[in-house]
Amino acid sequence: MKKFAFLFALIALVLLTVVSVHAEGEFVTDGDTLTGYTGTEAELVIPDGVKAIGDEAFHNSKYIEKITIPDSVETIGYNSFCDCTNLKELHLGTGVRKFGDNAIWKDYALTTITVDENNPYITVIDNVVFSKDKKTLLLFPDGYSGEYAIPDGVTKIG
Repeated sequence: MKKFAFLFALIALVLLTVVSVHAEGEFVTDGDTLTGYTGTEAELVIPDGVKAIGDEAFHNSKYIEKITIPDSVETIGYNSFCDCTNLKELHLGTGVRKFGDNAIWKDYALTTITVDENNPYITVIDNVVFSKDKKTLLLFPDGYSGEYAIPDGVTKIG
């Protein structure tokens, strides 16, 4: 029985070492990927040094109203900001270049998306995010009101 308990403890220690997930304040990270948020702040600034926002990292975060994503972030994963019902503003830094499916979805209060003007990969026109060459529409805010005409030259959505 002692051998079994020792073996179980050893396996648990190895697993905890291999899966090095830790919390930085209210942000949960795995290496340089932000995987979750447990806080209740209305305005968030993602920590500099984060390179990716993982799948569903902010899913169902009801308190967030404004998020600033730093220049270090390159990718925003699947459903990262899904169902953030109070999210109104999103700022994307210079490094953001790739979005997972439904990265922003069911965020019905979201009306303002800005992109750092020095971002070489994406741009924003009237709160709608496009590839820098304006051929791909990447993100459309769920809170957009009124009619929207897709600009001439757009050949892909998503």
